[in-house]
Amino acid sequence: MNTAAAHQGFSRRDTLKQAGTFAALAAVPAGLLSSRAMARDVVLADPAVTGLAKGLSSQPAGYYRTKVGSFPVVVISDGYGQIPQAYPTFAPEAGSAGALDAVLAASFCPPTLANMYFQTLVIDAPSGKILVDTGYGALGGETNAALLPNLAAAGIKPADISAVFITHLHPDHAGGLLNKDGSMAFPDAEVYVTKTEADFWTGSNPDLSKVRMPKEALPGFIKMATDALTGVKKKLHLVPDDYKLSEGVTLKALPGHTPGHTGVMIENGNDRLLYWADIAHHFAIMLPKPDWTIGFDTDPAVAVETRKAVLKMVAAERIKVGGTHLPFPALGHVRAVGTDAMAYEWVPDSYLWQ
Repeated sequence: MNTAAAHQGFSRRDTLKQAGTFAALAAVPAGLLSSRAMARDVVLADPAVTGLAKGLSSQPAGYYRTKVGSFPVVVISDGYGQIPQAYPTFAPEAGSAGALDAVLAASFCPPTLANMYFQTLVIDAPSGKILVDTGYGALGGETNAALLPNLAAAGIKPADISAVFITHLHPDHAGGLLNKDGSMAFPDAEVYVTKTEADFWTGSNPDLSKVRMPKEALPGFIKMATDALTGVKKKLHLVPDDYKLSEGVTLKALPGHTPGHTGVMIENGNDRLLYWADIAHHFAIMLPKPDWTIGFDTDPAVAVETRKAVLKMVAAERIKVGGTHLPFPALGHVRAVGTDAMAYEWVPDSYLWQ
């Protein structure tokens, strides 16, 4: 089915069915991305530190340390959630829930359900500790907004962060810039956002006409973005899409999901890690089917074009990648598969205990 036909199939009924999902993300995301039923199954960090799971699991998984060359980096989980009816929030181009289910099944994922993961990254760069994205923060629910307790579990204090870079101004990336009282969560950090991204959200009429979500949810996205920028304005730096945050840490424009959606390339010695933020919201959907999109994309066609280019690059050049929505600990490689040059699979890093 072609894209136009698939989009025609995204009916008002489907849209309204997802209204609670999108409205929850735009305002208070707990409705979509947390529930007491889910909370019993996953622990994000030491329960004694977070209090989130109340000791219901003995398998903490709130942070993961590794290196890029000699640069220490730490993946920090902000939590998790689920989209119970993945289609057509995911992959309206699939044409049916059954077609999406078949792709999920190929990667041993449950049908209809999209498990969502939320990660941030701390880079111990020459200039200091850089935090990439801040998770949900005060906008979160009971299974997400776990950045601060998981930073604490990793031995990192808010005062240790010297710079924060926001890949794009969606709630699960920028919501944690501010505490519930409106104060800065990282008061000693300089905050960096690309000018392209900031200009889009603070413009007189941000063009969200291609976002496939209920219109009543859109003002919440805009308000969150503008509130975040206003709340950190004393520390805010609007930078070019190729800005160097530190020696070996450079921004890389990845437009489409939002106009200023931006990744971070970390290079040290012979090692490279591309933290691609939201290039792929689900490893089992968007890697084997890069043409399939998600309803939150500001420009789905550009998002597809960018995703294809990134997947081709990291597969051909064997660049390690990390991302917000990859399964924790969200580090690994992408491999081309089959005869279709545009089909890929996720190859996670082997988990290292030391």
